[in-house]
Parts: sequence; C-alpha cells; structure tokens
Amino acid sequence: MSEFQIRVRTERGEEHLFTATRGEKLQHVLSQTDMDFPCGGHGSCARCRIRLIEGELAPSSREEEVFKPEDLD
Repeated sequence: MSEFQIRVRTERGEEHLFTATRGEKLQHVLSQTDMDFPCGGHGSCARCRIRLIEGELAPSSREEEVFKPEDLD
C-alpha cells in the first residue's frame, strides 16, 4: 500500500509531519493527532487550508461556496 507524507504548518508556524496511506481521508489522519481544529473538521469555519503539491483534485461544491476562487487555485 502506498504511503504519503503530509506536512502541516499551523498559524503559529509550527510544523508537523504525518504519514497517510492511499485512500485514507485527511480528516481521519489529522483526527488521530493532538492538533486542535476549531470546528472539529466539519468544514464550517473555513480556517483550514490545504495546498496540494502533486497531482490534481477538483474542489468540492462546499469548498467552492466557502472559499474565494483565488484561494482554490
């Protein structure tokens, strides 16, 4: 099974490195950590930002509602 490295940089500039397996949801990976998520990972606060370094992933309809177009590029 393929593994991927996930690097998280917090608003305070702290960096955390995690490993995920193919098909594992990012929310699940991060829920296993001691990191704090204001909305519990439900997408209601729109504070989390993800930058995909490799590959392609279209934004969901919810992401298109919440974020500005320039934030989705």
